Amino acid sequence: MAITINTYFTDSANGNDRRVKYASDYTSDILLHATHLLQAINALLVDLGVISIVVTSGWRPPSVNVAIGGAKSSAHCTGEACDLADAAGTLKRQLEDNPDLLIKHDLYMEDPSATKTWCHLQTRATKSGKRIFKP
Repeated sequence: MAITINTYFTDSANGNDRRVKYASDYTSDILLHATHLLQAINALLVDLGVISIVVTSGWRPPSVNVAIGGAKSSAHCTGEACDLADAAGTLKRQLEDNPDLLIKHDLYMEDPSATKTWCHLQTRATKSGKRIFKP
């Protein structure tokens, strides 16, 4: 099952649509970035044979990002990042073992040592250019 735009913009803590609650922070560029991101992630999940996955964090307006201690320049704030539940580390291991899939789908993954129970994927290129990067 593909990750939908509605799922991406839903606050996992309360089920509210962040596009509504934080309308003044939401822009058409964020939607464009999120659409591109989800196309890449959904294609990656198909290649991996992943049928179902939970989004733990999609778009975060700046105030939400600050409140949770997110990075100042987080790709979540621009719709270019998504965190997926991965408590067992299965997805992260698959991507570490097959980094060519990150290249194929033009995605970057935060180093698994920094993401204990989730897998962070983003379309924003890293300064280092590494597909698996340290935050």
